[in-house]
Amino acid sequence: MAYESKPVWSTVSLGNATMPGPRVSDTIDEFLQAVDAGTVRDRHGRPFGRESARELHRSLESYIGSELGDRRVNYVRRQHLEALLDGLESGGVPPFRLAALASSLRALYDYAAEHDLVRHNPAEGVGVRYKQEEGEEKPAIVDRAISLTLRLLTGAFLLLAVVLLAESL
Repeated sequence: MAYESKPVWSTVSLGNATMPGPRVSDTIDEFLQAVDAGTVRDRHGRPFGRESARELHRSLESYIGSELGDRRVNYVRRQHLEALLDGLESGGVPPFRLAALASSLRALYDYAAEHDLVRHNPAEGVGVRYKQEEGEEKPAIVDRAISLTLRLLTGAFLLLAVVLLAESL
């Protein structure tokens, strides 16, 4: 039987301060065990469903664990997570998979924050920036056009209601 030569809880030296904490890989293992046992909930207070649990396992065990597993969970910063997602994106990982990875990271760090392993969630606000194809209409313009159309229709119906009310008197 082989024994691990490094302790699970070691420290990272940052100047005069030391930051004890588990590795990301250990936190992933603990989190996924809690997900499977149904003892942890998502950020909306619901237990993770079977499909969500499967996605968490897929994302955290493969991409996240292999890239961040040796780091201390409380030493990972937002820029590390953004660099990871950017690297995966440039490596050809599709946007839907990157969005699932970002969501899994948020869930992992929500768990770590609840268990006082980190002070804040570095994955909060980390997401996928969808690239727009050339010639594709910008969504903001479409949203503004819809908003303007609805405002004009509302005004027209209001004017029609006033006219009909005036005629009925």
